[in-house]
Amino acid sequence: MLKNFKPVGLLLLAGTLGIPGYVSADTVAAMPKTSISQQNGKVTGVVEDEFGPVAGASVVVKGTTNGSITDMDGNFTLEGVKSGDIIQISFIGYATQEIKYTGQPALQVKLAEDAQKLDEVVVTALGMKREKKALGYSVSSVKSEEITQAGTPMNAMSALYGKTSGLQLQTTAAGPTGGMNIKVRNAVSLTESSNTRPLIVVDGIPIQDANTGQTMNSVSGGDHGTGINDINPEDIESIEILKGAKAAVLYGSEGANGVMLITTKSGKQKGLGIDFGVNYSWNKAAYTPKYQNEYGSGHSAGYSKYENLSKDGYYMMKDPATGEMVESLWESANFNFGPRMDGRSLLWWDDQYRPYTAQKNNATEMFRTGSQSNVNFALSNSGDLGSFRVSYNYRDFNHVSVGADNASHSFAFAGDLKANDYVKLKVNTNYTYTKDHNAPYQIEKLTTYGLPREMDPNLIRDKMVTPEGYNYFSQDAVSSRYPASSYVSEYYWSQLQNNNQYVRNHLIQSLSMDVKFNDYLSWNTLGGMDYTITEHEVSNKVNRPLAEKALQGYYGLKSIRYATYYAQTALQYNQSFDEKWNLSGMIGGAVKRNSMDSQDTYIKEEFAIENWFSFSNTTNANGAKSSRERGKDLLLSVYASAQLAYDNAVYLEVQARNDWSSILPPENNHYFYPGASLSWIFSETFELPSVFSFGKVRASWADVGRPGPRYYGNVDFSLGSYGGNPILTMGDYLPPADFATSTGGFPVPNLKPERKREYEFGFETAFFPQNRINVDFAFFHNNTYNQIVTLPVPESSGVKTVRLNAGDIAQNGLEFSINTKPIITKDFTWELGLNLSNYSTKIVKLAKGVTEQELWGQKGKNVKIIAPEKGQYGEIWINPYKTNDKGERIVSDGGYWQTDNTKWKKVGKITPDIIGGLTTGLTYKNFTLNAVVDFQFGATMISQSNMYLLGTGSVVESLKYRDEAHGGLPYYMNTNGDRILLDSHSAAVPSDSHYPFIMHDGVIVPGVKADGTPNDKLVSAENYYQETFWKSGNEISEDQIYKSDYISLRQVSLSYQIPKNFLSKFKIQNARVNVFGNNLCYFYKDIPNVTPESTLGTNSQTEMSILPGLRSFGVGLNVSF
Repeated sequence: MLKNFKPVGLLLLAGTLGIPGYVSADTVAAMPKTSISQQNGKVTGVVEDEFGPVAGASVVVKGTTNGSITDMDGNFTLEGVKSGDIIQISFIGYATQEIKYTGQPALQVKLAEDAQKLDEVVVTALGMKREKKALGYSVSSVKSEEITQAGTPMNAMSALYGKTSGLQLQTTAAGPTGGMNIKVRNAVSLTESSNTRPLIVVDGIPIQDANTGQTMNSVSGGDHGTGINDINPEDIESIEILKGAKAAVLYGSEGANGVMLITTKSGKQKGLGIDFGVNYSWNKAAYTPKYQNEYGSGHSAGYSKYENLSKDGYYMMKDPATGEMVESLWESANFNFGPRMDGRSLLWWDDQYRPYTAQKNNATEMFRTGSQSNVNFALSNSGDLGSFRVSYNYRDFNHVSVGADNASHSFAFAGDLKANDYVKLKVNTNYTYTKDHNAPYQIEKLTTYGLPREMDPNLIRDKMVTPEGYNYFSQDAVSSRYPASSYVSEYYWSQLQNNNQYVRNHLIQSLSMDVKFNDYLSWNTLGGMDYTITEHEVSNKVNRPLAEKALQGYYGLKSIRYATYYAQTALQYNQSFDEKWNLSGMIGGAVKRNSMDSQDTYIKEEFAIENWFSFSNTTNANGAKSSRERGKDLLLSVYASAQLAYDNAVYLEVQARNDWSSILPPENNHYFYPGASLSWIFSETFELPSVFSFGKVRASWADVGRPGPRYYGNVDFSLGSYGGNPILTMGDYLPPADFATSTGGFPVPNLKPERKREYEFGFETAFFPQNRINVDFAFFHNNTYNQIVTLPVPESSGVKTVRLNAGDIAQNGLEFSINTKPIITKDFTWELGLNLSNYSTKIVKLAKGVTEQELWGQKGKNVKIIAPEKGQYGEIWINPYKTNDKGERIVSDGGYWQTDNTKWKKVGKITPDIIGGLTTGLTYKNFTLNAVVDFQFGATMISQSNMYLLGTGSVVESLKYRDEAHGGLPYYMNTNGDRILLDSHSAAVPSDSHYPFIMHDGVIVPGVKADGTPNDKLVSAENYYQETFWKSGNEISEDQIYKSDYISLRQVSLSYQIPKNFLSKFKIQNARVNVFGNNLCYFYKDIPNVTPESTLGTNSQTEMSILPGLRSFGVGLNVSF
């Protein structure tokens, strides 16, 4: 069958595009048998598969550059072939063939399907390599080329967007250098301190990982990421995602949330090899709010009865230079409800006159064009005795936030030594030094009060530092006159004058030994550590002289050491019987010890001398303040696994693990985690139609768990003093304990681990030669029971909360992926993939007598995120507007809708229903174009930014009612300050008007009064927006609830492979140049003005930040010698 234009290609293309009907093509007759001319060394021939000629196959004389490509009929010609040469024939998806030329008169090549494609090997639990076809559970794998095809990311996880089912990823407002929300199969918990992130294992060593986030504290509010940020993407060979409970059962109490196995690169190339890569990208602020540019800062005349407005409604104040009353910027006002910006000259906050015009791009001008550079160098070699690979990587990231930059140096070494035929040693070392300078923090005030539309941020920046080194805008006279200058300069001062330095040293070390006793029995042992040291030094300058304000300045140094020491060992057995049966097994154990040690020393607002950053520089007679925190836990494990295989078609596997955890009380510190799976490759059992190249069904069951946070089941005491005597004070909670059986003294602790019991069914199929269509489908159901929860109790009990095991969460999930190759020709290949995941999470039961469990991550006094019994996990409820029996909103005497604090209304949930991605790759000759689209539907987002942007009149949505053109009503304000509706926008100014003009921004909100009559109370647009959307306590309006649905163009890359015949002149094996873009656009998003991925942290459900999203474009070069 022709490979350049075949029926199956058109069939796949039609199916992919959803085109009905059928397609066909004529078959070209096969050419005659090959003839060989021994005299001139010329060889001609044909390459075929079971369907006919293969176009585009490579035919070369092995070890030389003498080669050819088969034409449309599969024909090839080779010149200069000598007797004894090896002719090598290869084509993607087929096994490479080698034929020795001995002068044979005819040569006809028949390619066969590459069995290795069906026998793909993946890394599974505890680092065991298994044939993917034999697995009875779901595992996804992402290879190195997919991670770096769109440049080298700061965080390797960001390269996984949309590439595999069951994996949910989300960046935060912190950007690429901050933490990343990672969830496998929508893992959830009823307790904030219970980790729902997957276990991350690098070269067999579990690494420290945690949730991170931002706050509005410039000292500690930056997000510096976690251990996964330190892994050099260029060093990663593959990432396997163990999604189901059975896949992770051998990780026992740590596998409930899934496992991500990261395998780093090793030396593979025979002889010395050098790889060099460099790329550079530009980062632009993107997805900023759509600001209105018609009205400036201040208030509308109709907001209140003002005495100092000009005849045009502009604020007036005395010019200090002339003593005359002149039009000026609105004094002491926030928000953007001021007069229309018409270009007239106004007196500004520095007593200078400037045009009153919109600064349309001032939101983006507060930021800069950032950049990212990456340089990678690797040296490798491989031989009969072993191999090695050593690499160095430098990544430099300049954030769009001014003054924020991140630089890291990574060193990696991988080596293995074949000591003899029985013993093999392997070592992996990864070390990263990261310096994060002035990481962006949550700039809440710019969101809360709005960015004045006439403000030029460059003017604030240039004026900020006085000749004496103080902040000009910290002066009360300036900040009170123009408040926006204070919080804009606060951002610049923090980023450009203060020094917030976070340094992380991260070492991951592993050493393993494989011993082969005979053909059936072997032993493997591995040990290593994950060791992290962080040093966080903060030096905040004083804003003004200490003589004017004594409480200023900050200097602190916080050091944290995280250590994980890990070792595992296993005895393995593998033997085949009667050419049909195979039995393999493993028995072993592991030990893991975690520790944390933190020391925090600081001086806060007690400087004796300005800007001398020393712990001796304090007015406090007791010196600098300090605190210390320590913790450790131990996990001991034994495990076993056995697999029985029949005829390479049926695989039965049983596994189990038993853990002993120091986190749990002695009475409950050991738990058993079993699992079993069965898979049947029916394509090996039956003669299927030729379109089927592979088919498998699978089923699995397992019960895994998680022990809860460290010390969660203990009573904490704090050390203090009273009257000079030391005292111990108990915490404000009670740990899980058995009060019923207590015989005196403190009740017996009885914390148990959370458990997850899951079963899964799935199938995998492949169609047509070269596996042109691959389909993978899985359905699973799990129950997470014995949930660890915290419940509030009356403070009269002596504590605020109690901790206990209670609750059962049920989840159903569907995961589907299809990968196709619609077109394969000599010069052109098209690959297209789609993955989808659908989840439904319900609360089966909670603690006795509890109907709802309040969760976390929300912000706003009238909003709550809950897990209601018999309801969905993470439901968002708010206080709705007051309504009557007819559903009409009740309007207050002031003319505004009222919140009903006695009722709650469900408005959404935090978990998505559907996540997925679309990947495509087009290759034409040496050019390759790749693109990734990812999407999410069904979740709801709490957006405080949109509330405040409306409440401050800052965005285009707030133009409604602001004037006649936007639907405002005409009115005037009488001398009593009452707003009186007029019949026309052209009406004359009434005689009792307080102002010499009428207003056009009137609003009568729809609804009824308390007595049921229609509302007729008129208010100004500013009154309406402030009372509805700018409320105390971050109160949320039910009209401002948004879905976090989106469809994003995540990555696009175009690469060119420089021809090898050109490179060979310079002793270069491979060279590739590429251009790429990341986070390019949203094809669709429901939420305006911000992105669905701008939450305040990896465990937050709220968005409230002025920080923009990022869009990047870059170029790269990779060369191999």
